[in-house]
Amino acid sequence: MTGIWFVFAITILIAVYSGITFFSNLNSKAKQKHTNDKSAKKNNIYGIVFLVFLILAVIELFVYIA
Repeated sequence: MTGIWFVFAITILIAVYSGITFFSNLNSKAKQKHTNDKSAKKNNIYGIVFLVFLILAVIELFVYIA
């Protein structure tokens, strides 16, 4: 049972890290007038990772409770 919660905790940590990075880059991008394509692609990747791991965390939570 401890292993299950360990996997859930790692999933949450990855989702939180990528979410904080994604939203802080959005905030800094709004302050800058020109952003290059490389940083925009990297920020999109953080957004995708955030959504995927958030969905995985919700699915894991429902599976673990049921």
